[in-house]
Amino acid sequence: MTSTCEKVLIVDDDPGVLDVLRYRHARDFPMDTVESASEALQWICEAGPYAVIVSDLRMPDMDGIELLSHVRTISPTTVRIALTCETDLPLIASAINNGNIYRFLSKPCSDTAFDATILAGIQRFRAEAEERNKLQLTLDASIRTLSDILVLVHPEVADLNQRIVFLSTEIARKLDVDDRWEIEAAAALSQLGCVSIPRETFQKACLGEELDRRERTRFDGHPVIASKLVSQIPQLNRVAQIILQQDFPASEERVPLAAHILKVALHFAQTESTGEPVDSILDRLYSSPSCFDPAAVAALIAVLDERCNFRIRKVSISGLQDEMVIARDVVSKQGALLVTRGTSVTEKIHSRLLELQKREVVQRSVYVYDTSNCRLKLFDPRPGSEG
Repeated sequence: MTSTCEKVLIVDDDPGVLDVLRYRHARDFPMDTVESASEALQWICEAGPYAVIVSDLRMPDMDGIELLSHVRTISPTTVRIALTCETDLPLIASAINNGNIYRFLSKPCSDTAFDATILAGIQRFRAEAEERNKLQLTLDASIRTLSDILVLVHPEVADLNQRIVFLSTEIARKLDVDDRWEIEAAAALSQLGCVSIPRETFQKACLGEELDRRERTRFDGHPVIASKLVSQIPQLNRVAQIILQQDFPASEERVPLAAHILKVALHFAQTESTGEPVDSILDRLYSSPSCFDPAAVAALIAVLDERCNFRIRKVSISGLQDEMVIARDVVSKQGALLVTRGTSVTEKIHSRLLELQKREVVQRSVYVYDTSNCRLKLFDPRPGSEG
């Protein structure tokens, strides 16, 4: 039995072959068929993902080898199978090397062999998906553990980290960046190197107080320490590089956009936590294009203008109002999750929390994003403008 998302795409320029395959196998698994490589690429982008793609190797507009090579890039989890009547060994070798082919099917192919090969491809797709899921869970647990260590050393970093993660991921969303998970991970671990900084120095930095030369040198070195710690996990090498480059200038061409995003989010979150007015921070960011990436700054302004929920405050459950946004997970006294971070308060949620409070199941206060000082609708993000 195949899942509805485990679809198969068949590509062959011979309509007769496709008619036969649809007639004989359409009931065995979800199947789409197209007559050209260009159509196949369009279907993968619009109707994918596909668990398996089966492609003829000889087609006029783009041969199967080139198609499967493209599929390997745009949909790397799709299992690739070649359909051919060729006995040309160089062609087969090229398909294996360039398309990373899982198996070959020869024309003509028996129904039994076709079904067995497709089902084997689907099983491989499932096994690799399960392996990726296990790896992701392991990485997520590692990141949470490292973040917890940082909070144990510097408890005051908890709120700051939440703001950095929120802003970084939202900026990435605005810029339609791929691999947002890497940005979120880098944001969560961006302050990890602060475990090596004395608490007094760290607190001074958080409050925006002036550091002496020795303190400044130690504080400025924390991205390097964090990067070295994170790089010990092989799957987080790119995350470690983002962390290392979190304070590089925007003019550095070799610095990836992810690092520029993190730098903008970091500067805003750290400076805003010292009490500096939001408009003043944004004006400085926008006025320094050589230091802060303009696209990331523009995205930050759009995020703040859209959500206006970047400061966290504590309120009583009785003081909750509709449309407030929960800033930290609400859990029971026994540790059960009741309301997740990022949830907008509704009358139903408020009533439920009030009832749980009466039964002494939850604490009397929760954390929400404070929008009371939000004046971003009036802010004109041009250098020298008055908000």
